[in-house]
Amino acid sequence: MGRRVKAVDLSKREGRSKLPVRAEPYWSNEREGAHIGYYRGVRVGKWVARYKLPGTSGGYSKTTLGEADDAPNSIVSDRVLDWKAAKAKATDWFTLMDKAEGVRSGPYTVANAMDDYLARFRGKDLVNTRRRIEAFIRPQLGRYDVAKLTSKQIKRWHGRPCRRARTASHCTWCGAKCAVNR
Repeated sequence: MGRRVKAVDLSKREGRSKLPVRAEPYWSNEREGAHIGYYRGVRVGKWVARYKLPGTSGGYSKTTLGEADDAPNSIVSDRVLDWKAAKAKATDWFTLMDKAEGVRSGPYTVANAMDDYLARFRGKDLVNTRRRIEAFIRPQLGRYDVAKLTSKQIKRWHGRPCRRARTASHCTWCGAKCAVNR
């Protein structure tokens, strides 16, 4: 028997703004095995979804739906989602997962690899690892299929001039390699 998910109303921007920043998303139960989550980061919030075929054991499949419309002047788009759009996108994903009997289908993107990596992460600093992934890896590489990712794309991403320190760049690079190579 699984644990109960504590009910949190994620539909209102004002309510989400009062939630404290934490490493794990706040989950809203849509139905058995299907949850929509809101990850409140330091700079930006993200909509996520998790799915597990009812009656099965094992972990959840997770996906990132998009950025949350936390800023008052946010414009809802393919990337920035309000509650209604996030729920619609999650429902579509749940339907796909139902048809595939809980097995993720389609291309395995870098964003999927990052989600799986964070779900298994047992290192010392989950908060900073998640922050680096959300800030440096997912925006530039998240949409690429892992199987089709080329060394040229990775070198262009890693060699991009930035203000961050060399050590931060190295840590981000190591995290990306770990996630994609698993």
